[in-house]
Amino acid sequence: MAVSVEASVPILGETYPIVEKDAISEIEDRSKQLDWETIEHSVDPRKSQAFHSVSLPSAKKDRSYEIDMSYTLQMDIPDGKGGVIYPKGYRFNPLAYMTLPYRIAVIDGSDADIAWARAHGDDNVMWLTAGGDPYELSKKLGVPVYLYTDDVAKRLQVRAVPAMVAQKGQRMFVKETPVNVQGRATP
Repeated sequence: MAVSVEASVPILGETYPIVEKDAISEIEDRSKQLDWETIEHSVDPRKSQAFHSVSLPSAKKDRSYEIDMSYTLQMDIPDGKGGVIYPKGYRFNPLAYMTLPYRIAVIDGSDADIAWARAHGDDNVMWLTAGGDPYELSKKLGVPVYLYTDDVAKRLQVRAVPAMVAQKGQRMFVKETPVNVQGRATP
């Protein structure tokens, strides 16, 4: 059911027609002047800064270590009433308040790491790539693969691939495993 409301709005001054092109028409006209074929073939999105990941070496030995996920506030957290809930410098462990719903695996694009990923993957793993192409790895593994970026690297502190990061209680652990081309641990 359509409802129509008419209102009488007084004209308070002289009106003029709009002479500028509307923004959509301007964009459409300019885009028609571009050679999209050349642009498409000259840009490799994987070399874009948005696709930058931290590269890591291959694991040479089995190694497990704990990482500190504690965070220190960089500013006061106000309570909205002029007070402060948490002061700048307050340090806390987010794992005391939440449980990570999955493990995190960090791999590169090597055949050995892909084989390891296939052997160790399940629905409870988030995949990150350190130096590999996330799009290609996603196609090969059949799951989403994200970049192991500088920010993530600072938090997870993984030193070699492949690695599995898992929460145990209020602590986070990394396990790095050297693998051969079949994805099996090397002796």
